[in-house]
Amino acid sequence: MKATYSYDDILAAYSSLGVTTGETVYVTSDLWEVRGFEKPGGKALLKAHVDAIQELIGPGGTICVPTASVHLCNTDEPFDLEKTEGKLRGAISEHVRRLPDSRRSFHPFFSYAAVGRKADALTRNAPRGAFVYGSPEYRMMDENALCLSIGKHPRFTCTTVHLVEQAMGVPYRYSKEFMHPVIRDGEVSVEPFNYFVYYLDSDIERDGNRTLFKRLAGELLMQETQLGAGTVYSYRMREFFERSCDIFNDDIYVWCETPPTQRPWRK
Repeated sequence: MKATYSYDDILAAYSSLGVTTGETVYVTSDLWEVRGFEKPGGKALLKAHVDAIQELIGPGGTICVPTASVHLCNTDEPFDLEKTEGKLRGAISEHVRRLPDSRRSFHPFFSYAAVGRKADALTRNAPRGAFVYGSPEYRMMDENALCLSIGKHPRFTCTTVHLVEQAMGVPYRYSKEFMHPVIRDGEVSVEPFNYFVYYLDSDIERDGNRTLFKRLAGELLMQETQLGAGTVYSYRMREFFERSCDIFNDDIYVWCETPPTQRPWRK
């Protein structure tokens, strides 16, 4: 592993992972894990990675990032499409959200921001359910976007698993309606939004997608390469969705540490 790396090294790494002209790239990141860029400072590191992706995909490509604000759930704080920051989604997500030509989907708890040719197509007129048919996550899956996980193994960053859960109708989750304040045209209105939540009165324990990705080994083409202090990964979203649906079909509780014994969804 190189102690330091350059902008050209970023280009080479991302190119080897399939980031190419016209591509739609769904980026999740923890840039601290790929520290070691030759120029000092977080801003230089952030700019280099985003610039490299944009250089590789060109004007016909698109970058999409999660800008979730789940911290607003069960609060009275209004969601502001322009001002509400995403939380715990990495520096690249917030950087893309703030770009002048960025577009963002309208959902108070789980939104996405995008720049590039398909930014509008991925984010406009988003449904009120976060992981339903026609959601930004579904749209990216439908066109087989390239998932690029920077610094973290995809099992820690993958959001498409929730699209799989909703598609497969997992029993431990249900669609809950939240009446939440949002800002539209400068005015606050309270509107209904759906979020796929799990039953709190069950003894469900998450396993951090460990079992799912173990079972995906050999089924999902995942590429990886070293960059600075860490690793960058890529895989195709539609391939992940289809393979994971098969696994959930065989084991509907694969997302859980063990099958729960307390099942309040049983009638």
